[in-house]
Amino acid sequence: MQVHLFGPLPFDQRSELPTVPGVYVISQEKIENVIYIGESTGLRERVKTFSEAASDPGKKHSGGRTYHRKIGPDVSKLLLRYHTPQVISDALDIQVAYIKFVERLLIWRFVEEHGKLPLCNLE
Repeated sequence: MQVHLFGPLPFDQRSELPTVPGVYVISQEKIENVIYIGESTGLRERVKTFSEAASDPGKKHSGGRTYHRKIGPDVSKLLLRYHTPQVISDALDIQVAYIKFVERLLIWRFVEEHGKLPLCNLE
């Protein structure tokens, strides 16, 4: 299955992300340096939560808290890519099933290539 990722966007342009369901991939400095793969029913808000947790690990985003613990609070060198469902269904439950599948697929592809999870993914 081919998964088209839009981007990359510099992390400081995360407010340009769509507000729809999708999968996001966060890389450090170069798109090849993937550190986190996540999914959400609202991409822009979820990436904002990642950023807040990276700066303040008391916030609710495990990937952001892991980023803070392993790398620190500086998000200035991060890049974003994302994937959104293209006309699969207007039903949110179907879109959610699809984005969960794509997230797991991208994580699995990363594991196959690198033999481990992305740095900030815990599962």
